[in-house]
Amino acid sequence: MATILQNETLLKEHAKVILGYIGVFAFTVGVQLYAKVHLELKHKKAKKEAVERGEDPKNIRINRYTTDDLIILSTDRSVMNFIEFAPAFMGLFVTHAAVVGDCTKLGWYYVGLRVLYPFLAMNGGITHRGPRPLIFLATFPMYGILGMLASGIYKKVY
Repeated sequence: MATILQNETLLKEHAKVILGYIGVFAFTVGVQLYAKVHLELKHKKAKKEAVERGEDPKNIRINRYTTDDLIILSTDRSVMNFIEFAPAFMGLFVTHAAVVGDCTKLGWYYVGLRVLYPFLAMNGGITHRGPRPLIFLATFPMYGILGMLASGIYKKVY
């Protein structure tokens, strides 16, 4: 069996992509946290207004999974989508880097699209009716990158 060798500079560039990817995940979770705090403050305000109207504040309930708040919906979906595709991206990126060679540009494009995803989601890309065409500006190119990584591995292995 052949030994796979990569130069140290290329290994570091691939590591930077992975660190960038992890950083974007932390950013996406941070945006989700912002949305949760936003929803909690909205709920607190609604309870206060209920008290001012003489209503029982216990009747004011919020469920983040059934709410009509599009911010929490879109940020939750952004995190879920990130988690759903993390194994595919990481597996293909690392395998391509090890077996085929340099894929840093594709990796950075993917990372950039991951940054874009929550913004598209919060600006109409995700609604209660599901994904809207705006979100496809991020998802379709990401699928394409995953396909390119897989294709490169396939060509090298077979």
